[in-house]
Amino acid sequence: MRRVILVLLVLSVGLLVSAPTLAQDATQEATTAPEQAGDQAYVRVAHFSPETAAVNILLDGQTTPFTNLEYKSITDWTAVPAGKHTVSVVPSDTTQSATDVNPIDIDLAAGTWTTLAATGSMPDGTFALDSVEENFDAMRPGVASFTFLNAIEGDTHVDFVRNDVTYTPNLFPPGTEDVNWSGIVDDTANYTFRAVDNANPDSVLGEVADMKFNEDDIYLIAAVGTADPNDDFDTELVVSDTPMATAEMLRGKLKAPGTIIQALKADEHLAPLAAAIDRAGLTDTLSGAGPYTLFVPADFVMDNIPANILNDPTNLKNFLEYHVVDGDLRSQDVFKAGTLKTLNGESLTIEERGENAFVNDAQIIDVNIPATNGTIYVINQALIPPSLASG
Repeated sequence: MRRVILVLLVLSVGLLVSAPTLAQDATQEATTAPEQAGDQAYVRVAHFSPETAAVNILLDGQTTPFTNLEYKSITDWTAVPAGKHTVSVVPSDTTQSATDVNPIDIDLAAGTWTTLAATGSMPDGTFALDSVEENFDAMRPGVASFTFLNAIEGDTHVDFVRNDVTYTPNLFPPGTEDVNWSGIVDDTANYTFRAVDNANPDSVLGEVADMKFNEDDIYLIAAVGTADPNDDFDTELVVSDTPMATAEMLRGKLKAPGTIIQALKADEHLAPLAAAIDRAGLTDTLSGAGPYTLFVPADFVMDNIPANILNDPTNLKNFLEYHVVDGDLRSQDVFKAGTLKTLNGESLTIEERGENAFVNDAQIIDVNIPATNGTIYVINQALIPPSLASG
């Protein structure tokens, strides 16, 4: 009988990418978080066992939503009560239940994010667990977080290399110590990541080339497959990306589907702008696929808008569109932009002055507020389009 090892990861990671193409829609909705979010843990399942057919993962004897998982597939995140649970793996084409196999006990702490990864193919039918806990709630602007996993079947030790420089060395095989490593990079430029055999650095086990990693997103990069020379080293890298908006929806801090409109309404200091957007007929636009970047005046008050804008629907729409830019721009992209063209056709000037950044003369005071269709920035004053400035 073959063994499937369960590698337990506690981290903040999300959607599956089999580089270089997405295997799932990056705007997928997370399972709705229960009301008592403070007592919840978050879990999903990955199937990284290269010689194993589709499986069901039973959590406390229940498969939903972890059913019929094919190799290299991964489920959406779901919220579960924090505390002790049992996990079992059964083939999806059988009638086996949790009572037919030996379940593994796990203890999920509140607020943790746990990926259960089925890896390996061993002969004795038992399971093993490895784990790592991470907290990415306090990432500073300009960085993304990464966890690296050696899920390659066999005894291969893996080095992860970033842009031809070893980034983290000698990750042990599944079921042993040190199977994963994680950290926060200093910036989010385009990178090429490779997994190489620690004993033979010229042997490339997988690569994701020249990929743009998004600021504030959370990534899992897993080396998967089998490194048996008889199987022609059938290995590759799988990259999983969780946008922060996905995590915020699951935590209950952002109402699904998590668009810019929902993100505005979730913050009492930003919610007044949502009403103005609705009045100007822009709600459908900013609820659409976008993506968009929105600059929001803090504590927006309609009474502070000049009368020629406030009392004219066309001017109000023009004014609000001057706060919106096409594209999902994170802080490093905004700060380096120089100029940005807005939806009303006019341009904004971006300037760094000392340690602060300004849009025209408005200072950016909060960055990277997440939405599923874009990103929000808070500025300390409204932006008046040049076309309306003399009105």
